[in-house]
Amino acid sequence: TFQEGEGYSYSDINVTLTSGKASVKEGDTVTFKVNVSEGYDGSEMLVKANNNVLNLKDGAYSFTVSGATVVSVSDVSKEASKFTVTLTAGTGFSYIDTSDTVEDGVMTVNDGTEIYFGLQADEGYTLENAVVKAGDTVIAADEEDGHYYVTITENTVITVTGVAAETFDVTFYDTDA
Repeated sequence: TFQEGEGYSYSDINVTLTSGKASVKEGDTVTFKVNVSEGYDGSEMLVKANNNVLNLKDGAYSFTVSGATVVSVSDVSKEASKFTVTLTAGTGFSYIDTSDTVEDGVMTVNDGTEIYFGLQADEGYTLENAVVKAGDTVIAADEEDGHYYVTITENTVITVTGVAAETFDVTFYDTDA
């Protein structure tokens, strides 16, 4: 009997199955493949025949029949959803100390991942009135380390507004007076 489950299917079985069962003789060798479905992770998959772990050899599993046998597959899990975090570029600042690799302004992370980043003003600019948003939500810098923290549950765009050129007050004195 080949047990069915979520996230995988059997193929290239060298015996005929009817409703997941095959009629075979004692001593026959049964070979088959297990295909992990798209969106699932089979890196920890275990394939067993009567609770005996089968090893993958030449791309297939096999066992010798010795009485009623149940083939089972375990540890196939749904892959975590992946989301993109777009760090929108702007004038007068740079993103620094990001928690994940940024390529062309984008991070790709698993659902539920907490990301972080810092901001650094470019020379001649100030972040004093900067407003940082994750989507439509304003986020504040952590008081201890100055980083911004966001838990990602969907594709998210980070924007920074309010970065301004530094201004200085200049006072002129009339030295002739």
